[in-house]
Amino acid sequence: MPIMLAVFALLHLKWRSIVIIFCTAIVLAGLAWAASPHLRWTTATFLRDYQIYRELNQPTSIGLRLEFWEKSLRFFAEAPIIGHGTGSTRGLFEQAATGPKVLAGGQVVSNPHNQTLNVAVQWGVVGVVVLYAMWAGTSFAVPRRRAGGVDRIAGRGAKYFHFAIQFSHLRFSTRDGCTCSASALPVEWCSRQARAQAASGPRNSVKS
Repeated sequence: MPIMLAVFALLHLKWRSIVIIFCTAIVLAGLAWAASPHLRWTTATFLRDYQIYRELNQPTSIGLRLEFWEKSLRFFAEAPIIGHGTGSTRGLFEQAATGPKVLAGGQVVSNPHNQTLNVAVQWGVVGVVVLYAMWAGTSFAVPRRRAGGVDRIAGRGAKYFHFAIQFSHLRFSTRDGCTCSASALPVEWCSRQARAQAASGPRNSVKS
């Protein structure tokens, strides 16, 4: 999300606005840090959890993600072009499991909690290229015609929001196992708004 905001600011805002936003963000972050003991506690636990994972092989939150990503990169290196095949992720984790299931090294999952790695393990570079092409296509789904001012900025913001959410793998699952990207919601909303404006434009011009 910070990367997405930085790219959006560099492309669409003036330097003066960027400096003001940056200074405001620093002040707000400082206030949040001073006012939120929970935020300070969460930050302090990152290093502790990492040390517990490395030294004791315990399944901490950050430790499990590192374990899944490290193994997924290893699986990808074994078959980088076309991957191991659809549905192969769980079997690969079962083969790579070390120790009992209560430890981090013994955890078996069907999804490494990263969409890019999940695709790369199963379908290799070919699958990743197709995935990123789909993201790029849907990111530019907002119509550009007859969009200006706030509507244009909102549309572009939705595009960057969509790509950032996809890249960071923030999604939710439905009951039947299908996955829906949360980023599709603002993109769809902006698309409908732009289409509504395009449809109402000629009518307004005729009436006037």
